Amino acid sequence: MAVIANRKTNEFIPDAGVDDAIKVANEAVRILYEWDTIKSNMGLKYLTMNVIKEWIKR
Repeated sequence: MAVIANRKTNEFIPDAGVDDAIKVANEAVRILYEWDTIKSNMGLKYLTMNVIKEWIKR
């Protein structure tokens, strides 16, 4: 169970933001998978922002 805490008002809201946190985590995994695919297709060991910029231009 997740709890969102507002430290200023000392208010705690159980289960708040769980759906958003799941969406963010899923999007992060999707992006990392895409970056791994780019790296693999280009035969690279490391992925840099310059490589991503070049890939976007294609």
